[in-house]
Amino acid sequence: MKKSSRESTRNVSCAGLLSLSSLLGSLLISTLPAQSAPEAGWALTQTSKEASMSGALTLYVTPTGMRSTDPKSGLNMFTKGPNWTIAIYNDKTRRIFQSPLQQWLVSFKARGMSSRFDGATWRRGREGQIAGVRAYEFIMDRPPPVRGNIKTINGKMKNLPTLTSATLWVAADISTPPQVSDLLSKMYGVPDCQRIPLRLTMVEAGNKVHTAVDTVRVGRVNVPDSVFTAPRSYQQVRQDSEVLIDKESMDTLDDMLKDLDTPAPRRRR
Repeated sequence: MKKSSRESTRNVSCAGLLSLSSLLGSLLISTLPAQSAPEAGWALTQTSKEASMSGALTLYVTPTGMRSTDPKSGLNMFTKGPNWTIAIYNDKTRRIFQSPLQQWLVSFKARGMSSRFDGATWRRGREGQIAGVRAYEFIMDRPPPVRGNIKTINGKMKNLPTLTSATLWVAADISTPPQVSDLLSKMYGVPDCQRIPLRLTMVEAGNKVHTAVDTVRVGRVNVPDSVFTAPRSYQQVRQDSEVLIDKESMDTLDDMLKDLDTPAPRRRR
């Protein structure tokens, strides 16, 4: 049986529509942003008694980046290649600071916020295990020059006791990109060995032993690209110190500024 010309036209039109739909679908898929596959890396849980990291700290390390998260303070910091921009943001203040990594490190040093280990020399020590992973030790061979205080990231001066010795344990099998190693070395004054610090113990004047950083858990993980993505809704700030002010302090400062801006009532004559 022959098909009518109307039916043939309808079939051709349907075929055309299907082809057009397929073409549009292909174009749509090709224009969607590519989702990066998770990168094999490590997750570390570290503890610290330092004021800036009071509590547990989660650290993610991959061959192309590093991220640290402090849930108690809400502070997050990450940097990743190939652009190597550092992002520092706070989930409590909802503020974010971003800068090219090397530019921030120069600024960090210029503001006098160098580590208390600056000027110390280190030598390779023994091998062992920390949190179930292979590690090797660096021993402070010569203490840094005596300094009475140091400037913190918020610009305040902090009094420091004299440091007499220190030991640093690093992960033997968790390597870091050179940019991350440089970041850790300049921030903490530890050897630039392209390894993640696991434990840092200091001995201060009076033979007072102080563990600044310790690692309690280490595991292999697949790190999604979202770990190195900055929140878009957070307020951009020009100084890293602005990220660290909590909401309560911000509200107090805002109230003080409002009081200063409010003109005093006129006295009646």
